Amino acid sequence: MSSQAGETPTTAQAERAVSAEGIGAMRRKVRTVILTAQDPVAVESILEYSRHDPLVVTFVLCLPGSGNDRRWALARDLLAEGLRSAAGLSDVQVCSVAPEQVLIELSNRSGYVALALHSADVRAFLDQCDLMVPDGREIVRQSLDDFLATLLP
Repeated sequence: MSSQAGETPTTAQAERAVSAEGIGAMRRKVRTVILTAQDPVAVESILEYSRHDPLVVTFVLCLPGSGNDRRWALARDLLAEGLRSAAGLSDVQVCSVAPEQVLIELSNRSGYVALALHSADVRAFLDQCDLMVPDGREIVRQSLDDFLATLLP
């Protein structure tokens, strides 16, 4: 996915990446700028990944002083594609706006937010994801009943 063409993470690299967390999950803090109509606001955010849900990256926006972080589930391949070209059609869109910056746009009925992240941070995170679960080798083991249970209250 985010490896250079022709490069494939080795099994040993993948095992080190998985054993680093013990359970096959990782988190990476990334600097994020919330682009608003007024002045942009820099905040900390976290990208999370688990080999147990290999198609999903969780984006956690840490809102200072609120104690109320916001979480979004993003498709891993959408995030990778957005580093190369505009990706996404609906409420989540990702695009590279400069060689060093990627923009994530999130919208729903309640509103819209645009978030700018350093491309290098996102690329490094996706490289680690590839070490844990190589792109194209994801196996989804969740049953349909389990999946529906996550969607319904």
